[in-house]
Amino acid sequence: MDHPTVNVANLTANRTALVLIPPKEFAERLNQFRLVHDKSSPRWTAHITLHFSFTEVPYFPQAVAAIEREISQIEPFSFTFDGTGSFALSGYDNVHLTVSDDANIQRIWSVIAKALNYSGRPLTPHLTVGQASHGNPEAMASLRRKAQRLLDSVSALEWPVRSVVFLKKDGDDEGMMKRCHEIYLAGESRTSFVLAPSYPTVLHDSTAWNFCDSPPIMEALPSSVKIATYNILYDYLLPTSKRLPSIIHTIASSNSDIICLQEVTDESLSSILSSPLIFSRFPFSTRHPSVVLENERNILLLSRFPFSWSKLDIGGKHKPAILASFLNPYGPQNRKLVLAATHLTAGRTGSYIVQKTTELEALVNHMYESYPDDNWVLAGDMNWPESARVTPADDLFEDAGLVVPHAPTYDPSTNSLAAATVRESTEPQRFDRVYVKRNGGWDVASTHVFGNGDDPPSDHYGLTVVLQRRLPATETVVSVPESTPHPRRPLLPSTGDLTDTELVDLFTKQSWLPSAEQERKMATVVETLSSIICPSNHASNNVQIRIERVGSYALGVHTAHSDVDCLAVGNVSSSTFWDLARSRIRQNAMLRKRGRGVDVRLRRFVKDAIVQRMDLEVEGVRVDMQYCPAKNLVGEEWKNIGSLPSDSPLFLLPSSSLVTLNAYRDVLTILKVLQPPSVFSAFRTAHRAIKLFLTTQGLSGARFGFLGGFHLTLLLTRVTLTLAPSGVETPELKARHLVRQFFATYAKWDWERDAVWPIPSREPELDSATATTLKGYRRSSTKEPMVVLSIERPLSNLTFHASRNSVEVMKRAFERADDMLEKGRSWAAVCGLDREEAPHQMFLKQHKIFIKLDVQFWGGSNLKGRAVVGWLESRIVSLLVQLHNVAPSLNARFWPVRFADAGTVNADGSARDLNGFYLFGLSPFSSVSLSQSRNAAAEIDLAALSHCLRTFETELQSNDKFYDSQSTYISLGLVKRGNLEKDMGLDNIILDPFTWSDDGFDPIDDDEDDEEVEEENSNDDLESEPPLSRNREYQLLSASQRKKAIAASKANRSTTHTPAPGKLRTSADVMNRLLWDPIIGRHAGDEYAVGYEDRFLGIKESMLRDWVMKEVEHESFIPQHRIVYFKRVADGEIVWDKRKKIDMVFGSGLSAGNRV
Repeated sequence: MDHPTVNVANLTANRTALVLIPPKEFAERLNQFRLVHDKSSPRWTAHITLHFSFTEVPYFPQAVAAIEREISQIEPFSFTFDGTGSFALSGYDNVHLTVSDDANIQRIWSVIAKALNYSGRPLTPHLTVGQASHGNPEAMASLRRKAQRLLDSVSALEWPVRSVVFLKKDGDDEGMMKRCHEIYLAGESRTSFVLAPSYPTVLHDSTAWNFCDSPPIMEALPSSVKIATYNILYDYLLPTSKRLPSIIHTIASSNSDIICLQEVTDESLSSILSSPLIFSRFPFSTRHPSVVLENERNILLLSRFPFSWSKLDIGGKHKPAILASFLNPYGPQNRKLVLAATHLTAGRTGSYIVQKTTELEALVNHMYESYPDDNWVLAGDMNWPESARVTPADDLFEDAGLVVPHAPTYDPSTNSLAAATVRESTEPQRFDRVYVKRNGGWDVASTHVFGNGDDPPSDHYGLTVVLQRRLPATETVVSVPESTPHPRRPLLPSTGDLTDTELVDLFTKQSWLPSAEQERKMATVVETLSSIICPSNHASNNVQIRIERVGSYALGVHTAHSDVDCLAVGNVSSSTFWDLARSRIRQNAMLRKRGRGVDVRLRRFVKDAIVQRMDLEVEGVRVDMQYCPAKNLVGEEWKNIGSLPSDSPLFLLPSSSLVTLNAYRDVLTILKVLQPPSVFSAFRTAHRAIKLFLTTQGLSGARFGFLGGFHLTLLLTRVTLTLAPSGVETPELKARHLVRQFFATYAKWDWERDAVWPIPSREPELDSATATTLKGYRRSSTKEPMVVLSIERPLSNLTFHASRNSVEVMKRAFERADDMLEKGRSWAAVCGLDREEAPHQMFLKQHKIFIKLDVQFWGGSNLKGRAVVGWLESRIVSLLVQLHNVAPSLNARFWPVRFADAGTVNADGSARDLNGFYLFGLSPFSSVSLSQSRNAAAEIDLAALSHCLRTFETELQSNDKFYDSQSTYISLGLVKRGNLEKDMGLDNIILDPFTWSDDGFDPIDDDEDDEEVEEENSNDDLESEPPLSRNREYQLLSASQRKKAIAASKANRSTTHTPAPGKLRTSADVMNRLLWDPIIGRHAGDEYAVGYEDRFLGIKESMLRDWVMKEVEHESFIPQHRIVYFKRVADGEIVWDKRKKIDMVFGSGLSAGNRV
């Protein structure tokens, strides 16, 4: 655009404006918004008006000279916008940005007003962003909201004022306001009239998104290019924020080179462009993450290749198409590929068809007239129903979906979001389409639909079309080298003074690593257990059991305080395995008394948990053992388990079994991906270092909502694979880099929105043949403040105990550690081990008020006492959730240990009875403002908080199973730090040294078999054992047990079933029989339903198939003790009912003798 400079002597006042012009950084953020909302934007650039004359002013050139003399004495200055406002005009309101500190602007205006003899209204400096009609309050409210967003976008930018610009209306050029003169402030000579392009391409340069000052250097497209279109859905009833992580993963999974997105909002724009999944693949964009979008629903184009672009209004300012120009790979003709990204009006009936016909005709005609010699592609949500078969594009374009047919992209019958948004017919539709110029330079090679998994994040599926460049015989090839992309080596973070030696030295100082003797004992655990539970001399029977290491020891990240976790896998049912294990451990105990057994002792058997386990001690090493019944895996297939695909039929196990088995599969996967060995070595050292930090800082303990060892493994695995991705050599990677990157990553992690996928390449994993993705995870925003996903299917959140309080505590700790490392503090200081005070003492001094949970037990029974403590600690997460609901502005920082008053401890450090307490430090949430923080005590309802504590205390004391006032005392209340100091002294608050007199071993009861072993006709357990093996089992029992077993065997030979009177078989037994019995279980998943008790909704039903086979979401973790009945669907017959003691499967309970 021509902006001629006019001699001052020839200046006239009429239609001349004196303005301040914003710097380019402002205009880039405002221009596109103003083009839609400010009716003056086609003629005026963004500005602040100082004076605008509509009539001639006498002696105007002399006045300008006077203005120039005065202004040249004013020093340059800067200001920032800090508010929004509006004023009414005829028929509409003008909305603008305002500046309150306008003294320097007023000084310039005073000079101008005096020179021009102006005596009208005083100046209110403002920058207009748009107008809204008086008769449209919704539009006005929307414009005000957008103005506030614009203010947020530019409020941090300073506007330097160096000159006053004269703009003159050009009547011969549609009234354009053009620069004709400029007056500079003192010492300035640089013009302020630097206009930003209206439609700048935005480039991510590996550090940030930046506007391109000029069109980017065009790089030719490859000979094969993948163009995608995807409507991400904006609907206020279906909030985008909850779906954004899945939307981002779906975009990344499109496997496209160029993607056109529809229904993008300000919120989704920022999240999409801020995701490494996006900017690492698509470095070019039509929008910057800081801009404010013009409309409620917008189009965004992302590309791997550079382009220039513009807009075309095809149905008014609020219905534009984006026109992006790319450089074709070769040929002097058809130099450009012009891609039009569009979103036509929705609706399938008459008036809507007319409207979208008009829109599409406008777009097609523009392409034909403006780019006659170039190639064209139309892509977007056309909203064109299948019933209207003819479109305005048919003459000039080929529909890619007709050339290579694909599945519907909008299908309410398979997409729950489509079902929720459908307005008319529910017939599947090809709404999303790609059209290619007929007889042009590109052919349609293939099409595929993406984002159509089990839980799609939008009501539309995406469509990717592969175009292949056609080489006509008349064209000459211009060589364009197509370089094979090589994975870039990630930059390692700066670690300052932190060294691996420093990390290891602290291990030694804290005795953090196992001693040589501990390592020797740990190494023999599995062999020792196997020799007892599955000895080689029993190989003649058909029972197969193997024991594998899992958890921290299997990965080599164990510490001196770690247990050894083991997984037993076999071809017998869970009840049979546990009976077998207990009997053989007891037999070993008898042999030990005779000097022949090995040192294996059973501490306790936890049978009422979701996943049953045994706590053992093997040569002084604590061992946790779980069991997975997997008869088809435990044989020859076991050696191949690490290479089996996730959808292998061998993994078709009940969800509870598969989750247990995944403890071993996850270990195999991690060992496979953390390669080469140097990377795994760095991972092990970093894991142990961060585990030390979590332990000393009171952030360890999954049951309290903090991080367990395997949670840390998953978090660190993601960090490691970010710095050392597969296929990229990173020999420089050390443990210190992983530690530094761990805190840098998770200090800034958006825990409320983003889920942690341990292996980034599976986020999600794309099947190139079908363009389907790994099944996503449906997150409950109200119940899951943190999501760390499992590696193997079924996909589940492993941090399900996390509360908003615990997440806030961890976030603060990570931020503090990141800041300390950034400032060069020592690793000992980061861990809080550089001072004489213990970390828990710092915790006591950091809070002024606490919640104190007292617990005492004097009942004499160690078994009952441990049950009370375990139950009480299991309720702490529930208390944290209730506290947040009552006082969301407060953070309850729980320290995950039991404290004691040193005054109640014996001189030798022991305690006679359990007498301790737990502490929750109260502080404002970090998201609370400073004024709120200062008045937090006044803002919270202390009465409501106290009521919450009293209610929770009453619930605890009302639990007849665990609480007995004759032997237990539990109390809950608020206490100030000063009172703790006064009552016992902060230095006297110590970690509770109490130990149970039996050293934590449950008493052995020879008759403790509460659950009967299944009958001989159970398909996969004792049926396969020959009589000889049965007799060998009898030899492992005591004399009294052997007599009972022989008597029971004789009874079984003479009768079909002899249940104990009133004794009902468990729900687990019934489920196993229904699933595994060769007769009953063949189609049991489809023939039986499970009735279970929902804590809020009462009795609910689920098909047995869904209960067992579906992806693990919340319902799959419903404890089995909530199962109320099993029902045969065909006739509604209840075959097992816990309440009525009916059992038609085994004939136990009150159904003795009656069986299915």
